[in-house]
Amino acid sequence: MSLAPRLHRPARHFLASPFPRIGLLALVMCSWGPPVARADDQPKYSDAVIAQAEKILQEHGLRRVGSQIQPLEQTNFNRLISDENRLRRALRLTRKAWEQATAATQAVEQRFDALEQQYGALNARFAAVGNPGGRNNDLVVQINAMGAQLKQLDRTRTASREETKQRRAALGKEEEQYAELVLKMRRAVDGMRETVVAAADVEDVKIAFRVLATRHESPAEMEIESIIAPLDRRVRKLEEAIFSETIPLEESGGGWMVQAVVGLEPVQMLVDSGASIVLIPHDLGEKANIKPADDARDLTMVMADGRRMTVKEVFLPRLRVGQFEAENVRAALLDESVPGAKPLLGLSFLERFRFEIDSPQKHLKLLRIDDTE
Repeated sequence: MSLAPRLHRPARHFLASPFPRIGLLALVMCSWGPPVARADDQPKYSDAVIAQAEKILQEHGLRRVGSQIQPLEQTNFNRLISDENRLRRALRLTRKAWEQATAATQAVEQRFDALEQQYGALNARFAAVGNPGGRNNDLVVQINAMGAQLKQLDRTRTASREETKQRRAALGKEEEQYAELVLKMRRAVDGMRETVVAAADVEDVKIAFRVLATRHESPAEMEIESIIAPLDRRVRKLEEAIFSETIPLEESGGGWMVQAVVGLEPVQMLVDSGASIVLIPHDLGEKANIKPADDARDLTMVMADGRRMTVKEVFLPRLRVGQFEAENVRAALLDESVPGAKPLLGLSFLERFRFEIDSPQKHLKLLRIDDTE
């Protein structure tokens, strides 16, 4: 049976035909004869031809939106963009809450240390003069009152530390979710690129582009980068704000050592997530030229063997582990009375980032997300 009579029937009969679909090129050339020329020398195709061109794009993972050609998956990608905007706003609020909690904890720590020093001075004075005949009852009252203040402030300090810990945990969870979302966006862009590249070699798709361009002023030819590049740039900008690194650990004496740089001085540090601040031994302080300020506060530290000792508070200009660097890091500087002490990498550095100690794999994992606009 010849198909020629059918090709000259109205479009509704052709589209309802039980015969296999003829390619777009055949439909363009045969269904209604040559396209009608317009004043601008552009051919004018029927609605059926336009619809067939749209259908061919969809069969190859593309669609027309206005005068633009997009991958079908861009709809899902746009949802990911909305999720990214929402999570980024939440991340900023959570980071701000953690920073405020950290500042509040540091203020409580300073008040506690100052009050503890005063309490120690009063006790030393009482030990020196005693209380013969009750002549120093006022001193006893001061000591008792200050002791009560210390207990209350210690409870406040404990609560503040716990809140800061919870805020940091919440921030770390959101940072991880954000990083996973950006990774998902990258995979989506890579998948759309594969779709567009595959479609670019299909002859029917090329014809569909030319047909649609006559009515919708869409591109007459497929330019892969014009479709993918804007999506790729958006994801790349987000990726530039995410830093992650897996850093090897070395087991030593039941703990984990990591290579660090204090100032310009390379050093092995013991990773201690139970230590509130970084600990710098006297010899490392000498090598790295770390000196306490004239008005540096005294800190009371409890050593592993239960001893209490007074150390000087210092702030390290920079401390780096792998590619992760922090500035103005709070630390405790030991004096020469504690020889052989190991440097500790404590929370005053670790909590600047999302961190995880992977003991089975002997790795320290660090993640940081910079603020993005």
